[in-house]
Amino acid sequence: MARDSDMASLEVPRLKITREVPMWGILTVLGSLACQAIALYYGQQSMAAEMSRLSSTLAEIKLDQKALAAELRRNAESTTELKYQQAGLEQRVRLLESAQSAPPPRR
Repeated sequence: MARDSDMASLEVPRLKITREVPMWGILTVLGSLACQAIALYYGQQSMAAEMSRLSSTLAEIKLDQKALAAELRRNAESTTELKYQQAGLEQRVRLLESAQSAPPPRR
């Protein structure tokens, strides 16, 4: 530790320590907080608009999915009907072919 008598020979001016905060520092902090608050507000507003748009798009997709599922069920029913008709026609063709390949009846 230095003594006061040691420092006197160096002729260093004494420093005054104060607890004052400069006005430019306060204004800078307040300005940056205000800018961040504004940016946060507009960011949330744009995010809310985007979420609203996405939720409406999701609702449209759900409706389309339900319509496609109903159409798929209708197509499956018609496919099943066509398979039954095809099986019936194949059976009739086999019967006709077997009738044609059979020898004619004797009289």
